[in-house]
Amino acid sequence: MKKLLVVVLIIFCVGIVRAQKTADLGIWGGTGTSFGDMTQITLKSSLGVNYGAYLRYNINTRVAARLQVMNGSMKSEGFFDGNAWSFGPKNVTSLSLMGEVNFLRYLIGNAPTPFTTYLMGGVGVSMFPYDFDAVKLTPVVQYIDPTAKAGNVFALQIPLGFGVKYNLGKKFAVGMEVMMNKYLDDRLDDLDDPRSYEYIDANGNKTLQTYNTNGHNNDYAVYCGLHLCYKINLSRKACPVYEYE
Repeated sequence: MKKLLVVVLIIFCVGIVRAQKTADLGIWGGTGTSFGDMTQITLKSSLGVNYGAYLRYNINTRVAARLQVMNGSMKSEGFFDGNAWSFGPKNVTSLSLMGEVNFLRYLIGNAPTPFTTYLMGGVGVSMFPYDFDAVKLTPVVQYIDPTAKAGNVFALQIPLGFGVKYNLGKKFAVGMEVMMNKYLDDRLDDLDDPRSYEYIDANGNKTLQTYNTNGHNNDYAVYCGLHLCYKINLSRKACPVYEYE
């Protein structure tokens, strides 16, 4: 059974390599904001400028693998449990590996299908500063972790998104997309498990009641932007799989 699985995997990988003939190099620009524990967010003052680049490896006309780096400003103004709260602007840098699935058969330069909508998703990691400030937190939360300190955070993330892309001739394409990063860390908005508190029983014993974990928290970042990409030919001869005309 193991040998059969190995053979199938080798055939699958060889098929991908042989079928692959193009890749796309893209640049991305737009805006982003965060959604977390805060409410009544003032959207106009909570948008930051973000930019990035990606390399898309076209496995076939339906599926691609995409490596993307993003950088930019993240900030937000609003309330937490009736108390005013804001954070940032802080610089957020992320690296993501995603799969991209087209609803229509699509490659840059193929006239019969000049556009498509698509979905994408994968895994990644982000780096951002955690601006811990006990004085600022005191009137907002019930419990402040005495061991917490400011510093850079490396957070795992789950990126998900959708978009549309459209050919501009044989080599270029433009598109628009919306992407959401779900962070496996609760410190993007500088509110780390803000509803936690110390429960004191009748004997005076203290127990810390927590709600958020790395896998279960409310920190998200949402991006909306435009991208321009350029087709790179990886072989001299066109592959029949990609021929439409």
